[in-house]
Amino acid sequence: MDDWECIIVNDGSTDDSQIIANQWVEKDARFQLVSIDNAGVSNARNQGILRATGTYILPLDADDYLDKNYIKSALQIFQNSPSCKVVYGSVMLIGERNERWNLPEFSMEELAMSNIIPVTGIYRKTDWVRIKGYDLQLKKGLEDWEFWINLLKENPKVHYLEEITFYYRIKKDSRNTAVDVSAQKEIQSYIVKKHLDFYMNTFGTYQELAKTLKFQNMELNSYKKSFSFKIFKVGNLVKKRLKNGFQK
Repeated sequence: MDDWECIIVNDGSTDDSQIIANQWVEKDARFQLVSIDNAGVSNARNQGILRATGTYILPLDADDYLDKNYIKSALQIFQNSPSCKVVYGSVMLIGERNERWNLPEFSMEELAMSNIIPVTGIYRKTDWVRIKGYDLQLKKGLEDWEFWINLLKENPKVHYLEEITFYYRIKKDSRNTAVDVSAQKEIQSYIVKKHLDFYMNTFGTYQELAKTLKFQNMELNSYKKSFSFKIFKVGNLVKKRLKNGFQK
């Protein structure tokens, strides 16, 4: 397929990336180069997507690559299933590790616990606009995870392709391997607090949330004071009283 555009975002690279990118821009009009100051992955993605003119978005990091049939397969699914929000597929790890990434079967419960959708999931630009893009507060990782929660929490319809669609390069200095445990817990806490209504609705009670999440040792007590938690608590109390009333 020829109907695509590639927006390369150079956010302060110090190697020869800009030279290579310019060569592609000069060679093919479908390539566009955007140079910005380094302000994190979320900002880089938002700046690129802001300039995109197409209907669908597919983020891709510089070291990784796609299967040649992935985009065509995804577009067919979107056309056949207008309510579908995200299409993604199997991932092959390359570099420091060479193995298939065994993704768990999709559910919002699984997504609430960890990121189970690759960065290269394809989605509509209108959904990026609706949720106001990638969260600029997340500069230390897990921005993709928060993005998928935000995009899917109201309509969790995805399509998973069994075939390998994405080759993900693992390096010793990869961001995902470099994020320390304390930073990870801090980011996870931020994500849960931002989407507390989703987490409460998914797990049912505060106790179940604390017990079920993989990062259950995270400090959740501060959320008890939040407006979302109080509304959730009142709603649960009403439902409990209604249920007891019906049983009498």
